[in-house]
Amino acid sequence: MVRFLRASRTWDWPGVIEHGERLLELGTAPPVAPLPADLLRDAMVVAYIVTGDVEKARKVFDGLAVRSARPLADPRTRLLGAWLRGIEEERGVSPPAAAPR
Repeated sequence: MVRFLRASRTWDWPGVIEHGERLLELGTAPPVAPLPADLLRDAMVVAYIVTGDVEKARKVFDGLAVRSARPLADPRTRLLGAWLRGIEEERGVSPPAAAPR
């Protein structure tokens, strides 16, 4: 968990992905969730976008949505979703019609 946070803080995107994947393996629901799902989702989606893996960014964004403590209208979630959709549109990838909740 500390390595993930350090990687996030220093914008070490490959590190965020490496340590974030390990955290995802532990689970995102209490009692095993070491971090809030929103923190994990935000950092991992940004890391995947920055490193060019839009498909994995979408998978993490949608997959962790069910664990989000934020309302759908939260500006942080909307901004991240809009950024992801914009990149998908640029690349001709069809995003899902609606993110699961």
